[in-house]
Amino acid sequence: MRIATFVFALGVLFAASSANAVPIIYGDFLGVNAGEADFLDVTEDSATDMTPLFESPFFNPNALSFIPVAFTSSSSNGATDTTIATLTMTIRADAGFQIGRIIIDETADATLSGVGTAATFASIATGVEIEDLIPGLGGVINDDVVFGPGNHFELPPAIFVDIDGNLVVDLTGLGVVQAKLTINHSLETGSEMGTTSFIQTKTFGIDVESVSIPEPSAIALLGMGLIGVLRRRTR
Repeated sequence: MRIATFVFALGVLFAASSANAVPIIYGDFLGVNAGEADFLDVTEDSATDMTPLFESPFFNPNALSFIPVAFTSSSSNGATDTTIATLTMTIRADAGFQIGRIIIDETADATLSGVGTAATFASIATGVEIEDLIPGLGGVINDDVVFGPGNHFELPPAIFVDIDGNLVVDLTGLGVVQAKLTINHSLETGSEMGTTSFIQTKTFGIDVESVSIPEPSAIALLGMGLIGVLRRRTR
């Protein structure tokens, strides 16, 4: 009986750890009208917590919006906690269009209470990677969301603070029509005896601006115009 109980316990632990490691595939979100981008293979994963953390996205033309209900980190009486989730997807421009700007917007709030030092803290971070999947940009862009009034808060004093994050990555003119977007979003808290720290992500949005690809005739006319300007300058 003891052996059977031990094997059952191992199975429960393995199942729990496997649940943490299994990504959630939200699938494809396809634009309908001209110029509307597609969001393909939208997937969430976490190395620290049970998914979902972002929750299922809401789809609007050229945009995905997430409203998390349990994307939090909290600590009290000397504990620490880290919550990390990763979103991945492929953004594909409509035929005849390229990807212009990719805009990341998010909101959060944090609460610190008790009498303590900087060891009681709450922090938030979002790293963004954009990889061109078709010749054009031909590489990878890495950037970080900028938060206001900041991304790290600590005692003293005790506070409640609303947090806004924003990042704009401008791909206009780089010829990118299909790109892989990877977002690593993390919350972290620490505490001391008699203190608490809490932070939560409230909203998360991804917007894509598409730009039309110039017709070959327009490109030729533009080139002829530039040649004319250069000739006038050399006289």
